[in-house]
Amino acid sequence: MPSAGERCIMEAARAADAGAPRDPWPVILWLQLALCFGPAQLTGGFEDLQACADPGVPQNGFRTPGGGGGGGSGLFLENTVTRFHCQEGFKLRGAAKRLCVKHRNGSLGWVPGEEPACLQEDCRVPQIEDAEIQNKTYRHGDQLVVTCREGFKIRYPDLYNLASSCRDDGTWDNLPICQGCLRPLASSNGYVNISEFQTSFPVGTVISYRCFPGFKLEGSEYLQCSPNLLWSASPPRCLALEVCPLPPMVNHGDFICHPRPCEHFSHGTVVEFSCEPGYSLTSDYKYITCQYGEWFPSYQVYCIKTEQAWPGAHQTLLTTWKIVAFTATSVLLALLLVILARVFQTKFKAHFPPSLGDGAQPLTLEHSSTDRTAEMKRLSGAGDMCARDPTHGRRPVSR
Repeated sequence: MPSAGERCIMEAARAADAGAPRDPWPVILWLQLALCFGPAQLTGGFEDLQACADPGVPQNGFRTPGGGGGGGSGLFLENTVTRFHCQEGFKLRGAAKRLCVKHRNGSLGWVPGEEPACLQEDCRVPQIEDAEIQNKTYRHGDQLVVTCREGFKIRYPDLYNLASSCRDDGTWDNLPICQGCLRPLASSNGYVNISEFQTSFPVGTVISYRCFPGFKLEGSEYLQCSPNLLWSASPPRCLALEVCPLPPMVNHGDFICHPRPCEHFSHGTVVEFSCEPGYSLTSDYKYITCQYGEWFPSYQVYCIKTEQAWPGAHQTLLTTWKIVAFTATSVLLALLLVILARVFQTKFKAHFPPSLGDGAQPLTLEHSSTDRTAEMKRLSGAGDMCARDPTHGRRPVSR
């Protein structure tokens, strides 16, 4: 248990920690000690009193409360807490507060045991994209020296303060950036030849725009970053191409769309034709496609009755060969019939010669034309004699 004197001193220390001013602290302490011990005992009785050593004040810093003696003198009894602070431009290294405690051996000491210090705070070299930092060490109050790469220009957040300074807490004030032309907008139906991660472009950069199939570009195809960090023109737009007209109507037929439904015949729409039962298409190809506002291939589709269907290429070739074969066969058969007729006629005349009368020579095919003429004259003369003399050539009848 602390003695009455120790309790009095502890109450006085707590009163000082509660906000008593530093300068009158020795006077107040003397008065309270006088009340507790009496004037006769002020010069003695402190030999058995235990206290922590003075924790000290860091250079370029201060502590609160200042301690029992104000300017570094005084008593730091058990459970006394002292706090440390640094002046502007310096940063505390170590514990911000220390506690006076009693160790197992009965002595008093500060926890933690390491004394804090106030060190001058340096600003780290900032990371600025597309920039080069000249110096590598910056202390409180130093100004940043930065140079932008070619095609980029330096821009400060505060337009009226074109400088960046190192603060006392190690941070930068009004930190600049190196800026080029900002990333332009891209059309939802097209694309631009730039990286998706690039946000700033140096002066002189040229970019180009393209549209997806089925869309056309409206505006400038190429944009250039000008020295005022603005693009030479507004970003273009990709507008949908005009839809194809209605597909050709087919008698006794119909069509369906891919994809369905057939509300708009936009670029890429495929139309498939079909015929009613009993009818068929005149061509094996039954699809047309909408390409840039026109149907491809551009031909008329017809549906005709099945029995009148136009033959295909294979059927046409087969029919042609049939016609040729039939014609050749007919010609050969006719020639064969002619030859057989001549042979039959020759054999028939050979077996059945014609009857020409008494003394007449039968006509044969081997007679020459002269013999045939003489024979005809002879027969003609005999006929004349019979006409003049009816009895010519007749045998007399014996009586």
